[in-house]
Amino acid sequence: MRKITRIIVERQQRELTQKRPPTPRRLNLALLPASPNVDTTRFRQELVAALAQIGSALAFDSRQFDVLYGQPGASQVKPDDATNAALVSWMDKLETDHEYLVFVADYEMSIWTQRCIGQADRVLIIA
Repeated sequence: MRKITRIIVERQQRELTQKRPPTPRRLNLALLPASPNVDTTRFRQELVAALAQIGSALAFDSRQFDVLYGQPGASQVKPDDATNAALVSWMDKLETDHEYLVFVADYEMSIWTQRCIGQADRVLIIA
């Protein structure tokens, strides 16, 4: 886990040290547990801490997402639900406000897990 985090940070640091002015870059990562027994907490914490050294980073699972959005069950809103457009708009603002978003998916293929994978530029399977 640390090796993956180190690789991500090293790539970002290389971009920052190039002669040309760095262009704003956004990256959405989804952390997908490989089994129901995998606890992604430590990896997520270390990843966000490393990313925060080079830009604004925010990580959340479905429960934390609901709290941030201010509505219980928001993370499980289906794409065809009437409230989904407002949710997507709010998520777009999160992407604008943070260079790095880390979506922590559920092990099961829930609506939240599907949303995480759909929003992600990269999916990391955590074992």
